[in-house]
Amino acid sequence: MQYSNWGLLFAFAFSSWHHGFAQSYKIGTIDIFGNRKISSCNVLAHLRVKEADSITHENYNPEDEAAKLEQMPGVKHATVSPVCCDTAGNLMLFIGIAETDSFILNHRDAPVQNILLPEEMITAYRNLNDQMELAIKSGLAVEDDSHGYALLGYKPARNEQKKFITFANRDFTLLANVLKNSRDVEHRAAATQIIAYSTNRKKVVDNLIYSSNDPDEAVRNNANRGLGVLADYLNRHPELKISIPAGPFIKMLNSIVWTDRNKAAMVLIKLSQGRDSKLLHKIKEQALASMIEMAGWKDRGHAFFSFVILGRIAGVNEKSLVTKNYSAHWAAEIEAMVAKCHH
Repeated sequence: MQYSNWGLLFAFAFSSWHHGFAQSYKIGTIDIFGNRKISSCNVLAHLRVKEADSITHENYNPEDEAAKLEQMPGVKHATVSPVCCDTAGNLMLFIGIAETDSFILNHRDAPVQNILLPEEMITAYRNLNDQMELAIKSGLAVEDDSHGYALLGYKPARNEQKKFITFANRDFTLLANVLKNSRDVEHRAAATQIIAYSTNRKKVVDNLIYSSNDPDEAVRNNANRGLGVLADYLNRHPELKISIPAGPFIKMLNSIVWTDRNKAAMVLIKLSQGRDSKLLHKIKEQALASMIEMAGWKDRGHAFFSFVILGRIAGVNEKSLVTKNYSAHWAAEIEAMVAKCHH
């Protein structure tokens, strides 16, 4: 079986802060990305917080912080993503900066139909989010991805995910309709997560690719995570002859939205597993600067996908990449890989 805790942590990281917590969180790390001309030191100077400060959901508003950053000269758009949590239980802040000449990803318009999921589906989706929090806090965040969808080792969460299997295979048409046409963001996000549990892999890929261009960050996050898990399954089952296009995810590496970058790297680490030279060249050609800054993120768990992809571009031995990422000298390893990429 294929066991992992990376996918769960990255999925929960997005939802946790937005669900809201009364408790105080210490900021462990702050990473800034997307800035090419404006120095990170300048961005840090404009933040209301710094590393080691404590914040709560009540006294810290990421949108307000982003609006303040957008008042900086040369900043066209900014995002602030609080991510819970690092290995010490501290919050991580990821700051995305789009400068006046930066490329901004465009997404399709939001749908407008008044169509919703049945109560049993949205309830199961909300229950799973609650159980994911408990799974992580209990140290039971390992999941089985061997079926092409995630099943948590934490039984209460796994029970909700098993309901998804029933929903996805029984009501696929309804789920596809909601994820494409519902004006309700939460229901689109739920439909996107649930549909990934269908055994009709080809249709799952088609629908998740569609949702990966949704105007809402949470919907894209669920779609891309589902594709990341499924990509590993498809690698192990080439007889299915189902492929996931890399192009949208290479573009997503340049997004200033943290979840876009995070999940794009999750998908691409699976798609580049065979070290296809054309794919690696496209990533290098279109997103090398983004890969380098992501590989350098302070939390090595969140840097891992990008570090490995960068190592593949540089031709570094696959078996050594995990050790290099977690070594005390990871910054020097990145410098060495960058030098190889430029040769």
